[in-house]
Amino acid sequence: MRGQFLRRLAGVQEPVLDLVPGERARCTSLGGVVLTTATLAAVSMLVALSTVFGSYAHPVVILLAAGWGLAVLNLDRWLVSAVVTSGGLTRLLRFLPRLALAVMFGFLIAEPLLLGVFNSAVESEVRNGWAQERQTYEDDLVRCNPDGGPAARPAGCPAGRSLSLSGSPAATRTLLTGLSGKADALERKIVPRQREYGRLKKEAADNCAGVGSAAYGYGTVCRQLNDRAEKYRAVNRLDANQHQLDELRARVEALLEKEGAERAGYAEKRDKRIHELVGQMEQNQRVVGLAERLRAMSDLVGRNSYVHTVQWALRIFFVAMDALPVLVKWIGGVTAYDRVAGARLARQEHDQRLAEGTISHQAAMTASTERYQIDLEAAARREWAGRAYERSHDPADRTAPTRPWAVVSPPPAGDEPPRTTTGRRDAPTDGFRSPTAAAG
Repeated sequence: MRGQFLRRLAGVQEPVLDLVPGERARCTSLGGVVLTTATLAAVSMLVALSTVFGSYAHPVVILLAAGWGLAVLNLDRWLVSAVVTSGGLTRLLRFLPRLALAVMFGFLIAEPLLLGVFNSAVESEVRNGWAQERQTYEDDLVRCNPDGGPAARPAGCPAGRSLSLSGSPAATRTLLTGLSGKADALERKIVPRQREYGRLKKEAADNCAGVGSAAYGYGTVCRQLNDRAEKYRAVNRLDANQHQLDELRARVEALLEKEGAERAGYAEKRDKRIHELVGQMEQNQRVVGLAERLRAMSDLVGRNSYVHTVQWALRIFFVAMDALPVLVKWIGGVTAYDRVAGARLARQEHDQRLAEGTISHQAAMTASTERYQIDLEAAARREWAGRAYERSHDPADRTAPTRPWAVVSPPPAGDEPPRTTTGRRDAPTDGFRSPTAAAG
């Protein structure tokens, strides 16, 4: 029973095989080859769909894989069930399209199988690439969202890397920059004047102390120098400017503390948001899909010549396995089964043509007979009408109709001329006489 099942997969006709029992083993083996390629196709689809649905046991995966295997089984069955009794170039031309179709399906089936063979290396490549993408994404987010807020953002940030967060220290930084500029400008203004005031005070002090002179004491010159120094201090508002500078420095210090707190809070919010975004990206990268596997496989092949060689060797092997039914059928040549099956098909075709010719001939004969009968009936009617007309013009015939148009009317019921056995109609005789009879 198993052998018969395998032969059925190869499209073998058991009544024909009974005439050449020596072909039974070969046909059974051919069915096994067809079943093998269909199983490979189902496994290939199972591997491909598992990368999409994330599991081999998903009902949709199993159903689609089984359907694909059945489709390839029927295709291979059609490819090998053809009966080719001719050899040489004719046989080659008959098999080339089938072989090309088998090779094309072989390439489609081989790719998922290759991904299954290199599964661990491919998954490692994909996950390493994802980790690098996440790190680059995180670095871009940190660089494009500095602690100083949007105002400190550098140029050339990629699209989608700028975050919108509350609590930015940008306003404080702007105010701090303005106050620091004012304090620096005021300091640059009063420092030289304070230096000049110090020189004047030192000169007055030296004069009052008698430095460089024998005379000392709080005399006229000493008072004048002190007055000059104090006048310089008052005119240049050194005390007021210093007080203003101290206030600016105090405000700058307060703003620096505020900016530091805001910067720390903003950095905390930014880091939290970046962590969320990177986490979302990692969540989306949990399942390795078919596209990622194909891209990773391409990267592996491009970097490693050994993997490239092994990949092509396996691909050629899987393609040859899928094309094996057609190759086996072709290499086997014209077998006894092919000759018997071809002769049987030719005989059936000949019988069918004979049957169709007989039916056509019978239909033509029937149509010809019907046309002949119609012609005979028409001739009989014309003959009867002529006789009726002659009798209508015979004065000796009292039964002649008085109306000339009555002769062209159809005969009354029961006055129809009888049919002969050959389908001809005789002229009417009852109630009518020919002109010769009337004269006699």
